[in-house]
Amino acid sequence: MNNKQQEGPGGKRFFEMVLNGKALAVPEEAVAMICAIPGKRKKKIIKENRVCFKDVIPFLAKPGQLLQGPLSTLKGSFLRKLHLPVIIPAGGGLPEYSDELASVMVVVYDGWWSGVLLCSEAGPMPVPLSSYEKGASGDITGRGGRADGRGSCLVVDVRKLLRREGFLVAN
Repeated sequence: MNNKQQEGPGGKRFFEMVLNGKALAVPEEAVAMICAIPGKRKKKIIKENRVCFKDVIPFLAKPGQLLQGPLSTLKGSFLRKLHLPVIIPAGGGLPEYSDELASVMVVVYDGWWSGVLLCSEAGPMPVPLSSYEKGASGDITGRGGRADGRGSCLVVDVRKLLRREGFLVAN
């Protein structure tokens, strides 16, 4: 097996998550933050299809320190007011609605484009994929085999998804 197969497409590592009962993989470099959805805010977030950072970031926390990528460079006062859309990958047999069992939000970005995936589970650490089979379908680039042998997951094309459903953040 060559390195590309062991590390996944392009030698990348991925965060695994479960969205609407389907296993997904998102490239490590596209994840700005993973955090629990506050229970009292969950219904509002799903109903409005957007997340306001002031609802999920602790009051005394510095928002920029909780994020990766370009969002981490923005002022805390701007971030607290920022609303990001809930994005739902299309294709791969995924339902076209928010995960009602969501308990975790994953903020993803590509440059200044950003959005939020609502998931019922998300892995705490990025992992390599043991194999990758290309097969484009909507926002899905293919199927990756999990390194621990737990089956396969759909690999999300974050750039394509964010260009379709994301929000361009400009400070």
